[in-house]
Amino acid sequence: MKAPSERATRQALVVRVGVLAVVIGLTVFAVALLSVGGDCAGPPADPVCRRLVTTLAERIGMLAAIVTVVAMLTMAGLAKLNAHPAGSSEPRGVDRTATGTDGPT
Repeated sequence: MKAPSERATRQALVVRVGVLAVVIGLTVFAVALLSVGGDCAGPPADPVCRRLVTTLAERIGMLAAIVTVVAMLTMAGLAKLNAHPAGSSEPRGVDRTATGTDGPT
């Protein structure tokens, strides 16, 4: 099986992080809206209260989505740094200390 190209890997990461952010943002929006939505349904319906609750729920949902993107991309970047250390000239998986060939002595 052929290894995926770096571009395909990045595109897959962008799609996965994007979908996760949208799902989490919408879930937080729905929970926030439903948790306080009944407070505005008094005997006289208050449209100002309802609009305020909706606006705040939208903002909380967007904030959750942005935080999700930042957290996921940070973890992906740290994983990539861990997989490819900057100062390493050795290919991954080569451990010269285990074979006893540290170099000329």
